[in-house]
Amino acid sequence: MADVRVVRKNFPELDYPVTSSGPDSHDSMSKLFTFASTMIGSYAGWWLGTPWGFMGSFVLGMVGTGVGLYYGRRLAQNYQ
Repeated sequence: MADVRVVRKNFPELDYPVTSSGPDSHDSMSKLFTFASTMIGSYAGWWLGTPWGFMGSFVLGMVGTGVGLYYGRRLAQNYQ
């Protein structure tokens, strides 16, 4: 509890409790959709990048993560 008071003293504009989620936290279902879609996107990108070796897999895995994050958030917003 002392940590929260120190943060609020140093940053008075923070009028929300300090949590790992931050002020714009979404419900658990949104987090689940986002997590699942990023995992699927990164796996698909990694699989598609295997013909180009490790770096190709890594780069396409990151692209797949971004695409999965985007569509997972959109899916969660439509679900709500």
